[in-house]
Amino acid sequence: MFDLKIFDKIRAEFQWSNNRKTTLKADTESQLAHSENGQVIQLQVHNHFDIKDVQQLAFNSNGDVPMLLQNATSRLALEQAVKQDNLEKTVKEAQLETVNEPKPFEKDWFMEWMAVAQTISKEEIRKILAAILKKEAQDGHSTSLKTLEVLKTIEKDELELFKLFCNVSFKLAIEQVPEMTVVVAEPYGNPSRNAMKEIGLSYENLTKLQDLGLIKADLTSNHPGVGIVISNSWPYFIGPQLFVPTEKYEPVKDYQVQVVLFTKVGKQLRECLELESNTSYEAKFNEWVNEKFKKKTDTIQEAG
Repeated sequence: MFDLKIFDKIRAEFQWSNNRKTTLKADTESQLAHSENGQVIQLQVHNHFDIKDVQQLAFNSNGDVPMLLQNATSRLALEQAVKQDNLEKTVKEAQLETVNEPKPFEKDWFMEWMAVAQTISKEEIRKILAAILKKEAQDGHSTSLKTLEVLKTIEKDELELFKLFCNVSFKLAIEQVPEMTVVVAEPYGNPSRNAMKEIGLSYENLTKLQDLGLIKADLTSNHPGVGIVISNSWPYFIGPQLFVPTEKYEPVKDYQVQVVLFTKVGKQLRECLELESNTSYEAKFNEWVNEKFKKKTDTIQEAG
């Protein structure tokens, strides 16, 4: 197990094979490597590398072993500086000092998290990794290794698409009963026939989320839970918005509602996103609730 003190030990110090220590200190646009003999090596760390940066990796050493070792040392220093910069920014973003009675990190989980976090420079994904780290410190065993694996390769546009999906997700707001998180498709129709295209969830986009392993393969699932929740006037979330059905009527005979289901990975990733209200979907959903269940809904608040 690793506790939060592990981060006190993360330093930008590297030990080379010849036992010469190099310490990296960050300034605003570059990394400066100071060796024990006073030599300073400037390591540019930007969000992008231009072609000259890449060409330097193939600097012609003509097979000269000392030159090869020098080139390898420079490459390794740059690589480690970038990784350390990513780690430090992500840990800082997590604000672990605000966690009360933090739980220790399981060794394999922490090593996998660190392996992913050190390679991610994209701010939007780094924020998710920070949220995952904080949630793990708070709850323990909250995010699987599979979820971390998805964050290694997910692209910005894919993440935005998944967030769009999560913004219209239905989640039961009562903790004492079994967890339920789905996207209710019925107000629009069959999602496999492009019924949700008008809110950005076309069949093509939904298949992209399937390929990422974030939603399940069946786009025409029927779920009784949504109908039971609404018929009993239990509170629920649509994205970040909390709703409570009012004006209780006789329960409907058919509780089955057409939904799109999250995978376990998708549910875990959803919990780490900053959701936004989709007023177009909310209006359509509430109209459907009033028609199918003969209920009106009151907006209470946005999830904090």
